[in-house]
Amino acid sequence: MVVESLQPWLCVSCQTCATRWPQQVDLSAIMDGLRTEASERGVAPAAARDLVAFNQVFVERIAASGRLNEAELGAHFNLRTRSPFKNLSALPGMLARGKLRLPGGKIAGAVAALQAQPTTTTP
Repeated sequence: MVVESLQPWLCVSCQTCATRWPQQVDLSAIMDGLRTEASERGVAPAAARDLVAFNQVFVERIAASGRLNEAELGAHFNLRTRSPFKNLSALPGMLARGKLRLPGGKIAGAVAALQAQPTTTTP
């Protein structure tokens, strides 16, 4: 069954296929719909488990503060996937080189704006 396949979870919605396909079919929207359907049915493949968790954490972090902080995203993702120390050794170097910022601030009204939008469950 197509909703149980891994391919929709590998699509990053870059729209490249849609721009190159002459039939004007929005494949990214189709993949998004397949991911949503798989999530609702609870049939996402085991190989997509981390992708599903990442998507959930990503959306939750945006909803919580209206912005995304990479360090916070990584920490929450590692906790969700039960690997809290994954990549921890890279943190000091990334901070020293300015590749990560520590969490801070919220955007006023972000939660209300997100709640007003239609929601989907995608990676």
